[in-house]
Amino acid sequence: MESVMKNSDSVFVVAIRPVSERISAIRKGFAASDVETVSEDFHLNKKELISFLGLADRTAARLIKEQRRLAPPSSERLLRLVDMSNYAQEVLGDREQGLKWLLMPNSKLGDSPFNLLDTDLGAAQVRAVLAAIEHGLPV
Repeated sequence: MESVMKNSDSVFVVAIRPVSERISAIRKGFAASDVETVSEDFHLNKKELISFLGLADRTAARLIKEQRRLAPPSSERLLRLVDMSNYAQEVLGDREQGLKWLLMPNSKLGDSPFNLLDTDLGAAQVRAVLAAIEHGLPV
């Protein structure tokens, strides 16, 4: 993770930048190698993450091998995942707890938060549940 933080184009670094810079980064596309980094860092199955990003396995493998960039829709999903992980960590007070929460089925959401983050509506629902937890409201 340290080497990732040194790369100013990394999704982890961009996630904490101002909105205008985040939008520019999405439009430019994140390095396809960020898929491997996020998969490893979040302890996610790489195939699951590739599917979450809306990519075919072979396409992702080619993008990574050729050191290319993800398209904006996939980049936006990747950033949304990192954003929500950061928020979960902030709310739950621990990085591992935040990641665990994102991957565990949630009765309020009807699925794991991770499985809902591929859409804006799903992400809004995940954010609402985290906000309720953060403010001590019933979930």
